[in-house]
Amino acid sequence: MSNTVSYFQSMLKKVTSNRIVNNFSTITLSNILVQGITIFSSIKIAKGLAPEDFGIFSYLLVLSNIYLVLSGLGMRQVIIRTIAVNPSQSNILFRKSFLLRTLIFLPLVVSIIIYNNYFSKIHFDQLSVILLSANILFLSIWDTLESVNYGYQSMKQPSIIQLFSTALWVVIILLLPSQYIQVNVVMGITVGLQILRTAVLYFRSQKNGFISLSAKNATPLKINLVRESSSFFLLSVFTLITTQIPVVYLEQNASDTEIAFYNIALRIIGPVQMLLLTFMNVLYPVVSRIFANDGEKFTNSIKNVYIFLMLLGNTGAFVLSLFSKEIILLMYGEAYVSSAIVFNVQIWYTILYSILCYIGMILSAINKQVLLAKLSFAYAIVATPCLFIGSKYGAIGLSMGFLVSSMINLSYHYYFLQKSLPTEIPWRVIFVTTGIFFLLMLVTYLTHQTHFLVRIAAGLATIGVLLFVLRKQIRRSIKELMDTR
Repeated sequence: MSNTVSYFQSMLKKVTSNRIVNNFSTITLSNILVQGITIFSSIKIAKGLAPEDFGIFSYLLVLSNIYLVLSGLGMRQVIIRTIAVNPSQSNILFRKSFLLRTLIFLPLVVSIIIYNNYFSKIHFDQLSVILLSANILFLSIWDTLESVNYGYQSMKQPSIIQLFSTALWVVIILLLPSQYIQVNVVMGITVGLQILRTAVLYFRSQKNGFISLSAKNATPLKINLVRESSSFFLLSVFTLITTQIPVVYLEQNASDTEIAFYNIALRIIGPVQMLLLTFMNVLYPVVSRIFANDGEKFTNSIKNVYIFLMLLGNTGAFVLSLFSKEIILLMYGEAYVSSAIVFNVQIWYTILYSILCYIGMILSAINKQVLLAKLSFAYAIVATPCLFIGSKYGAIGLSMGFLVSSMINLSYHYYFLQKSLPTEIPWRVIFVTTGIFFLLMLVTYLTHQTHFLVRIAAGLATIGVLLFVLRKQIRRSIKELMDTR
């Protein structure tokens, strides 16, 4: 008995002292709370604006993300990777990144005005354009500050600030009288709190000695930031074409209501995306360091993380997709029930997209960013016609375009990943996890129109069988993952 207690105490100590686990737990808890509390406010906004205006508000947020990527110039990954290896470079990296992003801001604003006046089917008034521009600027500054903190693996600070600012945003929205639930009012509140949290993160980062705008005692920059970032920038642009730009296709080929349905589905999927992508953000600096020091441990670690990622993602997608209609009706009401089918397709696409992101993270960590940019270009070439044609059939068609294009693209991504690794991930692992993905997706498709209790029984039976069959592999992978530092 005492040996058993000692064993579990030892395991608990190992888990709590593991840096990956600590950072992942902190960010995940913060993001779960952020995702959870924003759902309440999004419900009030969606019902207060109705699908048409909610689509316009959602489109403003999408444009913010598009222009944020363009203003980033691909510098985020370089900042994180460089500081993780050489922290003395942080001050000069921040200063140079801040300057470059500020210089690029003006032409971005000009492009916003030109597109809004001459090309967009959804025309924003002057106040909306000003709010959109301000949001992009301060999102860009926040991203630079967050990158520096991530490079130091100091991930608690940005997470806590984001959590409190989001909580404040939700409180304001919930207390706001219904007659003030208007697109520009809600957007104005969003921008104001973005400015506030950016300022707080700046002063906290400065206090911790991570950054400074002063050139005094700055360490000479040993890399050309623009050149090093160019491949990542191309990667981010190609990724943008297959993530955010498709909403522009909806704006051109469908309607603002379809944008609303699409956005509602993504909001509910958010927690699953957050868990998967946050895990990779936490892992990135650690994987970069392991690759530089221990090639054999590197291959074993990424294999176990891949298994964990697939099991976690498939489980979350399976549970949510079984009850998509009930979730939509309960949260947003009958007006948004069309989002349920969109949700079902998007949740399974999210799993494939997370694997593509994971492959990208690995290639980035082993300095294969040129190959990564080429793969992203190929992805964009394959995906663009699928997404554009799909958008002509609304949010459901666009979602099917995402799913089909990701299946096609994932096949050759696996091939080039294996060729780039010191030791291949066993193909058996890839085939088994892919088989589980299709099995769970098939179960949700076959049971979609059945009674609520039938879906519960089918879900429990399927997960129970898989856990029984894969219990040894799951236990071994988790144990090996806990040994990754």
